[in-house]
Amino acid sequence: MSGVEAAGFVLATFPLVLSALEHYQEGFEALKDWWGFRTEYMGFVHAIGFQSIRFDENLERLLADIIESDAEMNDLLKDPGGQSWSKPGLEDKLRDRLPKSYDWYMNTVNSMITDMEKLKNKLGVKDGETGWADNETSALSRVRWEYEFRRIKFTLSKKKREKLAKALDRHNEELRKLLQSSDELAPSRRYRKSPPTMSFQRAREHARDLHAVLTSGWRCSCQLSHGANLLLEKRTATDPGTDLGGTDLPYSAFKVLFCYEVNPAQPQPRPWDWHELEISVVEVDSDLPKTQSTFQPPPTAGFITNPKHDFRSQVVLTEVSESSRSSSLTSTTMSLAIKSNKKKVSFSQETCTVSMPQKGQPPNHKTPGMAEIVDLCSTIQEAQMGKPHLGFLSDSQNRRFTFAQVKESREVLDSWELVSLESLLLRHGNASGLSDTGERMALSRLERLAVAVTLASSLLLLHTTPWLSERWSKRDILFLRANEGSSGPVIFERPYVSRDATSTMTRDTPTHNSCRKSIQALGILLLELCFGQALEEQPIRKNYLGPDGKPNDNTDFATASKWYEQALGEGGPEYDNAIRRCIFCAFGPRSTNLEDHEFRDAVYSEVVRPLEKALRNFESI
Repeated sequence: MSGVEAAGFVLATFPLVLSALEHYQEGFEALKDWWGFRTEYMGFVHAIGFQSIRFDENLERLLADIIESDAEMNDLLKDPGGQSWSKPGLEDKLRDRLPKSYDWYMNTVNSMITDMEKLKNKLGVKDGETGWADNETSALSRVRWEYEFRRIKFTLSKKKREKLAKALDRHNEELRKLLQSSDELAPSRRYRKSPPTMSFQRAREHARDLHAVLTSGWRCSCQLSHGANLLLEKRTATDPGTDLGGTDLPYSAFKVLFCYEVNPAQPQPRPWDWHELEISVVEVDSDLPKTQSTFQPPPTAGFITNPKHDFRSQVVLTEVSESSRSSSLTSTTMSLAIKSNKKKVSFSQETCTVSMPQKGQPPNHKTPGMAEIVDLCSTIQEAQMGKPHLGFLSDSQNRRFTFAQVKESREVLDSWELVSLESLLLRHGNASGLSDTGERMALSRLERLAVAVTLASSLLLLHTTPWLSERWSKRDILFLRANEGSSGPVIFERPYVSRDATSTMTRDTPTHNSCRKSIQALGILLLELCFGQALEEQPIRKNYLGPDGKPNDNTDFATASKWYEQALGEGGPEYDNAIRRCIFCAFGPRSTNLEDHEFRDAVYSEVVRPLEKALRNFESI
């Protein structure tokens, strides 16, 4: 008998025993001596009934992580001993459920079976029933009940009843403790086998290395800086682009919008304006021959964040966009002006076919057209001239970043601008919530929910990387908008994060305090998106200014804490809970360092998932 079948056998035995005890009670009611024994007997029936309930609860707890649906659980509990208990695979799941305590579980359940069989024999239960009383004639019935009464009093004496009840209680308590101990260890075991946010951790490493590799590729002598805007995408722990633990060649995917800076005071021809690339990171078997990078970041190359010298990746580039734009990353709203030839640009999820290696094999970087990139600046210029494959950058760790072209499918506009989330939330002094031109700039509730989910998952992906500052805010989140003034359409499903192209900011080793600041910054962003308003424009903010009438280090937190009190009515319970967790950093683990897997998992479970649920609920309306 398997462990699952043994549990089902005990589950089926309790009702038989209780039914027999109740049957005897009904027959004993007519006997004169019954009333002196009734209290003790009913106490025993109650004790057995209580142990039956305890076993039901233990069994349901045991099966909770084994059974996949409520319907299957109901089938098992309603039909103990039925065919469902012999379903293939259940026993293996039970062993996985109790990896170190399965034998103890079997010993305990077998002991319960032994005790229940003894009780059945004492009650005369055979083949699931006590049918003798129903077959007796009325003349013999009373005589038989007198005999059974004396037999039960002897075979189930007070000492024997107490011993049996205590044994069942002990077995149930052992099961409870065994399951409790197993449940307490289960999160750690699941994390070691398949951590829910390990995919974010690995993708974060790829994002950090991507920045370092791109930085190493700029070897031009351009007077103006080059920038890169990383597209933020809604990611979950099971997304193909982030779940890196289940394939031989795990990968992450990113999209980066490269920009050639504009200096309005000194207009001059530029080799290219802007270009977007889709980047897939491929882990290559560590025992392959390693290649040494031929690049070092030039001292004059301006890039979006701090250059790094520990380059560990190989990058293969192919063309994404077919047009050129220009971008200025030095202000909240940055123009991307189309060239006079009015080439077209669009964004979609469709990608061109890129030759990928077979499973378990490294990409072949010696394929024609995959030459090693000497300078990323000139290579992007070649891409805008129609070259499909741009080559690769390599590092000493055999990690490769393949770039795929994004084809046109969206309605094309002549020019775009990068506009910050801040400019979309601020009312610019107009109490009606309109822009200076009278056009409403507010995001819809659905758009705000979608952006909130994206930003929450992006924190887990980009914290401690050069792409995201410790005190990130709505100023750092950019969207593409048609360059037609504030009335132009905004592509809300494509938020970017960008740093100043001349910035040399580095991210120090994360601490509890720095991670807390980043999470509280997310909480403020979620709060602003919840209401579609900027924190700075809340009337209550004036109550938390410093003695000099200016904001201090506590102003934003105090304002957000007070403003949060209205979030439940505006955003609903899931959104409200996510905001509260972030603003007050209210999570279970003591650690508030996102490098700690338990804390990272808590942020995912208490922030990202509730926001995803809120978004699904709203989309279903």
